[in-house]
Parts: sequence; structure tokens; C-alpha cells
Amino acid sequence: MQNSEILRFENYLRFHLTEIQEQLRTNVESESDRIWSTKWGSSATVLKEYLIRGREEITSALTRIQEGAYGNCVSCGHEISQQRLKVVPWLKLCIVCEQECGHQSTEDAYEYRRPEITSWG
Repeated sequence: MQNSEILRFENYLRFHLTEIQEQLRTNVESESDRIWSTKWGSSATVLKEYLIRGREEITSALTRIQEGAYGNCVSCGHEISQQRLKVVPWLKLCIVCEQECGHQSTEDAYEYRRPEITSWG
């Protein structure tokens, strides 16, 4: 992967990490959340856990960029396709290793949550 592409991914990851950190700082449970929480459990807690997991995944991806290992599978070392990284930039497993681990495809898991990055501005 070219340095310019890695820099674009890094900038996107840093931007998204800042968004998550801001959301975690301002994540205050509303009155409707308290009512829902009483009956069904806390949606704020679920959101917070989701944001924390996202922060950890992005931080890990940024570490791999600094180490020069970004875009390579942490399991087998093979290159992860840029097309997959454009969908989920913090991926750490190639599709083969992901399937061998029995995980649902990360692209499928994020299909309705993350639009593909089409503009790198």
C-alpha cells in the first residue's frame, strides 16, 4: 500500500477517533433513556460499550500504522484488500483468517452502520 493511501486512512481514523472520544465525553443519559433502562436495560450502556470497542479498534489500527504493519493481517501477515479497508478501516484480519476464526464477515457486520469511504478529500 502506498504511503499516500496509508496517510489517508490514518487521517480518517484519527478524525473518527476524535468523534468517538467526544461522544464518550458527552454521553449523558436522557430521561427517555432512564425510562427505557428501568424497563429494558440501558441503551446508553450499550452505546458506551460500542463506542469503547470502536475506540480500541481504531487505536489498534493507528498503532499498526505507526509500526508499519497497517493493512496486513495480524494473524497471517497477508495484505488486506484496500476495498475492505475502505469499508472498515480498522480491520485487522484478512477475509481468510476472519472466516477461519469463525467470525461473521466484518463488512457484513458494518454493512448498515458504516458507509464506504468514497471520497478522500
